[in-house]
Amino acid sequence: MFSLTIDGVEVFCDTPEEVRELVKGRVPPGMFVFTGELPDDLADAYESMKLAVMRHHAGGWQEISLANCDHALQVLRNLAHAPPTSEKRAR
Repeated sequence: MFSLTIDGVEVFCDTPEEVRELVKGRVPPGMFVFTGELPDDLADAYESMKLAVMRHHAGGWQEISLANCDHALQVLRNLAHAPPTSEKRAR
């Protein structure tokens, strides 16, 4: 179950599709379109993070600031670009 706050009212959704429908018009169309392929673990994490960001965006950043959300995404970006730390090197 997903919950989000829209205009001060907490709304509960059973599916990601319901979340998308509720934020339609509040988030620019095509803003969350990713056309690349991801392995299952990253695809699941990406979808969860995307829905969470959409929920907080639609709710006016009441539970987390945009700056904190952006910082968390930057930390993940930095992690992805960091040099490998194990003997198994990236290809």
